Amino acid sequence: MAWRDALLALCDREQFDLVMPTNDTTIMPLQAHRDEIEPHARLYLPSNEAYAICFDKGVTHDFAQAQDVPVPRQLRLSLPDERRRDSRRLVSARY
Repeated sequence: MAWRDALLALCDREQFDLVMPTNDTTIMPLQAHRDEIEPHARLYLPSNEAYAICFDKGVTHDFAQAQDVPVPRQLRLSLPDERRRDSRRLVSARY
């Protein structure tokens, strides 16, 4: 991957104290390649476990619920037929 190779070369050349991503667009690839990058630079990233929990809203919701944190009611939609049926129910419940 060209971006990774360029980053590794930059880190080796400049000897940065810390590489700190500032948004999801930069966190995601660094998180995915952290094992390859960390020998070249210290990364400011969450642990892999924290990232897995926080990056997916459904997983975050389930984790919070398991910790007895109050969470809003959630309805997960996954199939086209299910979406149509449940969206009608949501609209009618709201109005």
